[in-house]
Amino acid sequence: MTSTRRRFFLESASAIAAFSALRNARAYGYDGELGHPVPPPPSLDFKVLSFETTPLKGKPSTAVVGIPKDIPAGTKLPLVVLLPGGHSNWQPHDAGCWCWWSEYDLGGCETALRRGTLDAKDFQDWARPEELVTFNANLAKKPYQGVIVATAWCLTRDYVLEANGKMNSEWLHQLVERCRIELPVIPTREATGLGGMSSGALWALYCGAQCEDIFGAVDACQPYTRDLVQVLRRAVNARKTDQKLRIIGATEDRLRIPTNELVSALRTDGVPFEYYEYLGQHNQRFAAGPGGIETLFHFDRALRGQRDDGTSIVPEVVDAGAGAGADAGAGAGAGADAGAGGDASAGASASVPPPPPPTPPKRNVWLGVGAIAAATVVTATAVGVLKRPRS
Repeated sequence: MTSTRRRFFLESASAIAAFSALRNARAYGYDGELGHPVPPPPSLDFKVLSFETTPLKGKPSTAVVGIPKDIPAGTKLPLVVLLPGGHSNWQPHDAGCWCWWSEYDLGGCETALRRGTLDAKDFQDWARPEELVTFNANLAKKPYQGVIVATAWCLTRDYVLEANGKMNSEWLHQLVERCRIELPVIPTREATGLGGMSSGALWALYCGAQCEDIFGAVDACQPYTRDLVQVLRRAVNARKTDQKLRIIGATEDRLRIPTNELVSALRTDGVPFEYYEYLGQHNQRFAAGPGGIETLFHFDRALRGQRDDGTSIVPEVVDAGAGAGADAGAGAGAGADAGAGGDASAGASASVPPPPPPTPPKRNVWLGVGAIAAATVVTATAVGVLKRPRS
C-alpha cells in the first residue's frame, strides 16, 4: 500500500475519533425536547418564513415570526431576531426554529408584559422583590408597546467559530432583508435587534459584531462562553459602530465563570455595555422567565430609543461616561452593571454577586482526555489493519 493511501487512512481514523469526541462534547448540556409548532399567544399571529436555499451550506432554513395583531395601517414596528440554544440547532431547521415558542414560552412572556403587571410566576420564581417593583413601575409609566419577533434556526456552535459564524452572519442578512420586504418593520439598524439564549447568545455576540450594519442592539442571554472568551472578546472589540450591547447572566449559571471572565475583559478594554445577573440556572426555565421577559422588555425600549421608563433618550444630555450613545438604563432597571462606567440603575438597586474565582473546567479536561484516547485507539487499529499482509 502506498504511503499516500496509508496517510489517508490514518488521517481518516483520527478524524473519526475527533468527530466522536466532539459529538460527546456537544451532547453536554442538552436539556430540551424537539421544537414543535404551538398556538400563538392571544396578542400575536404567527407567520412561518421558509427558505429553500440559504448561506447555511446551501441548505434550507426556517424562521417563525410573531406579529402583533391589529397593527394600525401604515404603522411599522421594531424587528427582533432571536436565536435559540444549541440543542435546537442540532434539530431539523423546521423544528429548532420553534424553540423560543415551544420550549422557552416566549408567548407567555409577551402576554405577561402586555398584562402590565408582572409577578414572581412570570419570572419562574427567579425574581428579586426589587426587580418586580421596578419592572412594574416602568410598565405603569409606559406600557409594553410590542415588537415583531423572528425566531430563527441557525448552525450550531463549534470549537472554531469562523466557518459557521460566517454562514450564520450571511443567513441573518438574508433573513432581515426578507423581513423588511414582507413585514411591517422599521427598516433601520437602530430599530433592529439580535438576541439569543445560550449558544444563540454566543452567536448574537459573534455574528452581531459581524452584522453591525443591520443590528443596532444585541442582547446576549446566558451566552455560551466556555473556551471562547478571547474569541468573543476580539469579535466585540472589532465593532466600528455604536451598537448597544447587553449581557444577561444568572447566579447559578454553569457558565458563570467564563461569562464573568468575558465581562471583566470587556471592562478592561473599555467597551460600553451593560451586564446584569438575575437569579436562576442555565436552562429553559430561565429563558421562559427572566430571559424572555428581559429580552422583550429591553428591545421594546432600546429599539425605540427609549429608557426603561419609556422616556426618550436625548443624545445631548446623555452622560459621556455611558459610552457611545449606549442607553444607560438597565433592562430591568434594577441595579444592572453598565460595564464601561455607564449609570445602569433606573430604580431599585439589586446586589450583583462578585465573579467567583476561576476554576479549571473539569468536564472539558475529561472530554479532552476522551478525545485523545479515542483517537489513539482508532489510529492504532487503523495501523494494525494496514500492517496486515495481503491475502
